Parts: sequence; structure tokens; C-alpha cells
Amino acid sequence: MKLWIFAKFRKRLWSINPGIALALLAIWGYAIIQLLQAPAPIIDNAATNMHSPTDWTLRRRTYDIIGMFGLLTIDAGIEIPTIEHPQFLIPPGRYDLKLTWSNKFGRLTPEITNVHKRSGIRIHGGHTWRESDGCILIPPHTTPIIHKQLQGRTVRLYIH
Repeated sequence: MKLWIFAKFRKRLWSINPGIALALLAIWGYAIIQLLQAPAPIIDNAATNMHSPTDWTLRRRTYDIIGMFGLLTIDAGIEIPTIEHPQFLIPPGRYDLKLTWSNKFGRLTPEITNVHKRSGIRIHGGHTWRESDGCILIPPHTTPIIHKQLQGRTVRLYIH
């Protein structure tokens, strides 16, 4: 289930430009390998059981020179790998997540609200933490999945 998103778009990426496809596959393949090899974080089961099925969870797994790798679990158990800028991590906690208009991107993007002393934090596609000013990056081909799941509602995002 974890790798179906990755495999689904492999042929489409390859048909666009094999060089770019290889670079993207190498970056996200490395991220997935790091996630699979990382020990599971210690999480309080009482706190975990309080989350409802519609809550989303970001579990940070591995810190590397490339960035902070994590796994975003959304509705129906879909898991999406994430990368964050190591210097601008969002503090662990509970946040609201909703689709709002982004002037920077010129379209609706998921925005994380209620972050202490920060605003405009978004979840968007990207390949390395250098493409982020403190946002959470996901593989670009997974952004439609996020948009579909968020359409017309606000969800709680738990960051561990």
C-alpha cells in the first residue's frame, strides 16, 4: 500500500524525461528506504487512541542531511512520504488543516493553521527541503490525493 503511489506514476514520469524521472525516483526511493529502516517512534497509546478516523497524522521518522523524513497518514490509511526543512520544523502538536488560496502558488493548497508565531505553512509538492520555506513537502504526484481528501472540510493534523 505504501509504494502504490510511487509505482503508479513511474511510467508517466519516464515518458516525460528519463533523466528527471531517474533523479526523482532516486530521491523518493532514498526517502522511502530511510523510512522503512528507521525504528518506529515511541508514541503514547492513550494519545493515539484519542484520534478519530478522520484525523491525519504526521510521524517524523528520520533526520538526515537531506532533511526530516516523515510519513503522513490520511483517510483510509493512505500513507504519503514527507520531507521537511530541518531548521524550520513545525513543533509537535495538533493543528487544523484546510484548503485555502495561496498567492505564491496561484491555486488552492492545504494550509496548516494555528502554528505558534508562523503563518502560511502549507503542504505542497517538492523534491528536496531546499524547495521549502518551512512547509511540508510531499511527492508532487500525490497532491491531487490530498486535495480530494480535503475538499470542503477541515481536518485535525497531529504531528509527532
